[in-house]
Amino acid sequence: MAIEITEKNNNQLLAREEVTANLSFEAATPKTEDVAKSVADATKSTPEQVVIKKIATNFGSRSAVVTAYVYSSKAKKEEIEPKKKEKKDGAEKKEEAPKKEEAKEAPKEEKKDEEKKE
Repeated sequence: MAIEITEKNNNQLLAREEVTANLSFEAATPKTEDVAKSVADATKSTPEQVVIKKIATNFGSRSAVVTAYVYSSKAKKEEIEPKKKEKKDGAEKKEEAPKKEEAKEAPKEEKKDEEKKE
């Protein structure tokens, strides 16, 4: 995997460097973590300071255009970058479903009682 930085923009307001690079690889598109390590090596920083925004490949080609942000520190990165949403547990949804079914069954029983009374 080889990376060639084509464009660098220094954004002082957000304490980061916005990098665009060409990435060439042998097999499948590399994982984001691997690309972050390559960008960190090319910019002389650490992978903890790098955020990969986009890896754009053309179908069938063995190259990609990478857009990444290299922050001045890990603390700045955590301060500026949005947090990822946590996934909800499937167990909570499964527990809620039977409660709704019980609620639906209750009116049916009341209707049967009403029919017997008449």
